[in-house]
Amino acid sequence: MSFIERSDRFRYPLSQLRDELNRTFQRFFDDSILKESTSLIPPINLREEPERYVIEAELPGISTKDVHVEIQDLVITISGEKRIEEKKEENKMHVIESRYGSFSRSITLPQNASTDMITAEHKRGILYIYVPKDQTRQPRKIDVRDDSDGKDDP
Repeated sequence: MSFIERSDRFRYPLSQLRDELNRTFQRFFDDSILKESTSLIPPINLREEPERYVIEAELPGISTKDVHVEIQDLVITISGEKRIEEKKEENKMHVIESRYGSFSRSITLPQNASTDMITAEHKRGILYIYVPKDQTRQPRKIDVRDDSDGKDDP
């Protein structure tokens, strides 16, 4: 017994055009220019507490040894790499939607950040960076005197 595959190519003349458009769109979205814009960029939160700032960066699936934090002036940079697990050669991936590769993210800290005492911890896929506030650089109120009588300063 033989099987004959039925083709709807002639029945639906636009199917070839549709297939070609699908291939064109696939090539377009696989282009390296677009891959750059959809690279791995971890989302962050920057929260202010009374005594410190807290940065939270979502890094699911990234090992602590692959995460680096650097500070220069008031710019803190989080960088690292999300590595793809080694798979056995007989296993084939059919769909890969996860992003892998290197990343880098920089955040400018507020002026009153104390960069000498920054600490960081990585737990449950989230990087926490604790930045104490420099209490000597806190805003202070300046009294404004009333000089309505028109006298000049000495």
